[in-house]
Amino acid sequence: MKKITLSLVLLCVTLFTSAQNLTKEHSDYYQKMHSQLIELRKSKDFSKMIDLSYQKIGFIISLPESELPVKNKKSAFMGEYYNLACFLSMNGQKEDAIDAFENSVNLGYRNYKWATKDTDLDSLRTDARFEKQIQILKEKYDYTTLLKNSGEYRKDTASLPPFTYLDKNAPELKNLRKTLKLDSIAGRGDELSKIKNLLHYIHTAVRHDGSSSNPKSKNAIDLINICKKENRGINCRMMATALAECYMAMGMPARFITCLPQDKEDQDCHVITIVWSKKLNKWIWADPTFNAMMYDDKGTPLNPQEVRELFIAEKDSSVHMSKDANWNGQKKDEGDYFDYMKKNLYWIQSPFDNGYDIETIKEGKERPYYLNLVSGDFKPWANDYLTHSPEVFWAAPITKK
Repeated sequence: MKKITLSLVLLCVTLFTSAQNLTKEHSDYYQKMHSQLIELRKSKDFSKMIDLSYQKIGFIISLPESELPVKNKKSAFMGEYYNLACFLSMNGQKEDAIDAFENSVNLGYRNYKWATKDTDLDSLRTDARFEKQIQILKEKYDYTTLLKNSGEYRKDTASLPPFTYLDKNAPELKNLRKTLKLDSIAGRGDELSKIKNLLHYIHTAVRHDGSSSNPKSKNAIDLINICKKENRGINCRMMATALAECYMAMGMPARFITCLPQDKEDQDCHVITIVWSKKLNKWIWADPTFNAMMYDDKGTPLNPQEVRELFIAEKDSSVHMSKDANWNGQKKDEGDYFDYMKKNLYWIQSPFDNGYDIETIKEGKERPYYLNLVSGDFKPWANDYLTHSPEVFWAAPITKK
């Protein structure tokens, strides 16, 4: 289908333009081929598109590692071979199309759900070789199935440190509350209204940029200031950190949680904030990257554990994302968000001590320690503490004076 084909082409272009050592000559040449492919796509001249795709693949092969690192080159190949498979399929060259699709899968193509419905590949659907590749994708990247097969949680007997949350009267949080005028931002509504207002504030105060490097100082005030000063964005971890600090400054225990995939090779995780609701007596999902909260059919806010259980039970229709959810002003599709979080709810990590500026590296400051929540016999690649017990991970907050 046009949407994914062009998005993969754009992914390849992004990989090229983000390669710092790529010469201008090579960058311009690749951009020129990209523009030509877009024009050919409009005219549906598949034969010329196929020729150009092979030309692009050959060009990637010719680039030295000094210009395009192996990791970027592999990802670029993956996108180019997927595009090539689509063009060959639409041109009636089934065997060659399946060869190209197989190459894309071997190079790390992950979007099982899209591959099952991409109309560009319809001519291949009944071929046994293509079905085998789809099955490979299903086993590795059907995220609902992966969650269902992830194993059960269980109670742990080992003694673990408790999660702690800095009191709102701590000097750092009092200063944060005053500096950012959080009382005015939170408003005078009920607890849920304040939670929503603070979420929206961080979402709009800074833009999301997943490829940005983390600033040295990782607290809400400095993060907001550097984004304004340098006209830059920050990644989801920094946004979730800032939101958690704002909640705590308003007397609402909160922490950021890192939601991670099962596949160690997949570097795309996601970080959100959870905030404690006294009214509901539970944690609430708050994602500042997408201005998103999650609700059940009755409109009650959900937490990550509840969302995960509904996904496993294949009750996606009973999970609802905020209607005004968006990414940097672009409306966020609920189905895409659900698929993204299914991938990234395989296991979860969170710091024990939650306060102000906890991940800023300073001389003489001890690094934070983290707890990993896993199910079944999964072995996370992150160190620190581990639990199989949701009761431990989602325990009610203890405020640290």
